[in-house]
Amino acid sequence: MQRKRSSAPSAKSLALALGLLTLSSCGIIRTTSSSEEDYQVVAVDWGPTQSTLEALIEREAPYASVLRGALDAELQLGAQSLTTRINATIVKGQTIYWSVVPFPLVEAARVWFTPEGVTVIDRMHGRYAEASFAELSRLLGFPLSYEDVEYLLLAKPNLGKGSMRLQSFRPTQAGATATFLDRDKHMLHMELNSKARLSEARYYQSTMHAAPLLTARYSYSAESMQRGLPEATTIVLQRGAGKGKSELSLDWSRLKRHEGALPDLTIKIKPSYERIDLSELVKLLSKL
Repeated sequence: MQRKRSSAPSAKSLALALGLLTLSSCGIIRTTSSSEEDYQVVAVDWGPTQSTLEALIEREAPYASVLRGALDAELQLGAQSLTTRINATIVKGQTIYWSVVPFPLVEAARVWFTPEGVTVIDRMHGRYAEASFAELSRLLGFPLSYEDVEYLLLAKPNLGKGSMRLQSFRPTQAGATATFLDRDKHMLHMELNSKARLSEARYYQSTMHAAPLLTARYSYSAESMQRGLPEATTIVLQRGAGKGKSELSLDWSRLKRHEGALPDLTIKIKPSYERIDLSELVKLLSKL
């Protein structure tokens, strides 16, 4: 019975790790350099303006250079749901490392996002998958980079590679809305709250599509704003006609600025582990 119980959280935790690959594919985000000196809060007295938004897009991401902490994560795939703990380390612009721990002292999976690509290790079953972002882009059908993942998760407003152009900006009672288009008619809709924080981003395959392909929503507390982070992130992906939606929620409230020595974030895979093609694992995920 104990073997059976361990296998179930492992499969679901691997599904969570792989779900992140699909849920992080917006593909329109730009990279900037890091500096602890830029870790500050933008003061907005009367709500965001167009110039405020432009400054937020151009400026350094406001969170600290190194972040560490435990996350509460929930992944919903149709009727299936998984809630788990993730021990996270984020080195700004370089690495996102997650250790997926569904039960105390039980590490089911490890995930690395780096500029080179993504590696997922299923520790319970001795298998792994890795892929470059070029491979992921081909697999998912969207241009994808490390910066896409980091900025999407941590609510950094961005346009990416200068391809998007502002089409409209409108102040609202809650803050402001802005819509951007690129030459291929991909559309991005941003909503800012009264503190000029990104509260929602919707990505549309084109102006002809009424429903967004991906929606990211962000909530904040006074303490999280001081850290330059959202309190929580929820990402909803439309999985295609008739396939419903996938939803990932992450609670960042215990993610803190880290000072001092970093743990070893080197990707280490045991020689005995079996490599599985990422597309096979994505197919496995879609059947859960």
